[in-house]
Amino acid sequence: MRKIVFYSFLLLLVLLVAGCGQSSSGGGGGETVTVTGQLSTGTISTSIASVRAQAVASNYVVVAQDVSSKKLYSVVTDGSGNFQISGVPKDASLVLSLVDNTTGKYVGPVVFNNDYTGLTCTGTTSLGVIVFDSSKGMATPSTSLEAGKLNSSYKPRLSSGVPVGARKHGKGPGTTTGTPTGPSLDADLDGIPNLFDADNNGNGVLDEFDSGSNLEKEGLGSSSKATSVIVFPNLKIDLQDTESFISQTYKLFLAFEIDFANPDNVSSIVLTTIPTYAANCVFDQSTAYDFEASWPGEGATWLQSGQYHIYKAYQKGTTNTVKWASFIRVQNATDINAGDCFRFLITYTDSSTEEIYAYVNYVWRGIPKLTCYQFSGGTAVNITPGTYGSVAGGSSGNPYTITTGTTEATYTFTKPSDEAGSYIDANNYNWSCFYYSSATFAPGSLINNNVDEHLTTVTDIGGNQLQTTVALPITYSSTTVHGYRLEVEANSLTGDNSSFTIYLGR
Repeated sequence: MRKIVFYSFLLLLVLLVAGCGQSSSGGGGGETVTVTGQLSTGTISTSIASVRAQAVASNYVVVAQDVSSKKLYSVVTDGSGNFQISGVPKDASLVLSLVDNTTGKYVGPVVFNNDYTGLTCTGTTSLGVIVFDSSKGMATPSTSLEAGKLNSSYKPRLSSGVPVGARKHGKGPGTTTGTPTGPSLDADLDGIPNLFDADNNGNGVLDEFDSGSNLEKEGLGSSSKATSVIVFPNLKIDLQDTESFISQTYKLFLAFEIDFANPDNVSSIVLTTIPTYAANCVFDQSTAYDFEASWPGEGATWLQSGQYHIYKAYQKGTTNTVKWASFIRVQNATDINAGDCFRFLITYTDSSTEEIYAYVNYVWRGIPKLTCYQFSGGTAVNITPGTYGSVAGGSSGNPYTITTGTTEATYTFTKPSDEAGSYIDANNYNWSCFYYSSATFAPGSLINNNVDEHLTTVTDIGGNQLQTTVALPITYSSTTVHGYRLEVEANSLTGDNSSFTIYLGR
């Protein structure tokens, strides 16, 4: 009798072990499954039957996001292009995206059966060979999936068989829609998940400038510890450099800011996916924060001991941790582009880890360019873009000369533009006014330290041009003002700004 019981127990144990190949028990006790595949580059035609794999695609990040929990799964393809996503709750739906881990670029979504971007994991799933076609900005398995594995809510708008947002970062002509009716991870159904979509709701307004977007949350996945993550560009140019800044170095800045419910519970943040130009970037100082002692210092290379870090940031002049951040100067303004992707590995003080993402939706390629100025009702002076270097005035070495009675200036300038040459409607414009006791801007002659900073009302006069008037006080804090440094900034809701600087001498 004891032998029968023993063999019955042994048989049950064997059956349990055999079942582990199909699914497993998650940390919460729920059944989990795996998703596997092999990524290749190749060509995608009008049908799955004509999908052709050409070469193994190694070192790509397969980013899967659960449409219900928003949890992110990230795996990197090996030398044979293989990948395995583990721990996925059974019957969960995933949206899959691809990031080139070598270049740090988002390259496109995975589309199933020609029509769907949602995969329902009814069990352990093998996707077989998945072919990425760079000319289309999408990937697709070379064999069809059964209908039960397709999430019908994720059926994007297509153009010639390609999601309308592919290769466009989800923005621009052909990607916009009316009232968004799509599911949570792709509200405008352009085929680009919100995580990598520059215009999530398809209303034609970049998320950085759209009060209806949730930009700072999209890269967090299901994190309960991180509360926001953003990367944004700043472009600040002196008037005389307006036309030549593209060929100059360190004119474009990238700001990384990550907020937490408790930032002191973070041990370190390292970037595990990053664009190649990062190797030539250096740290810049912050006017708002001090950094932890391990911060390498202004001008130091971002790459330190083979890693790129984000650092603990303190409120200026205190040791109160407010967030984790880094401010980076980009060597060449043309290096950074829409589609640049940053993957952060966060290690907490309890040794737990998680990954979050940030994505560059657009880049300032142009600043608000001055086209006309007029002092206190005097004669308007028109400036043709491209002639700044030959027009007398506007620089620190050769400021515009104003008379004793001049108390205001009216400026006309263009809207800033992005990497595609499209004009951007900023959320607001901000004048930063610095006053000097010397018309030569001599060291030590600064009267105020940007205390006269304010939003300014601009008038759209058509032709993508704006106009505003700014006061020029003759005295400030009982000191006669002889020099003015005026910066006009185009700002987004997340802090991105593009500005130009004008110098005036009285």
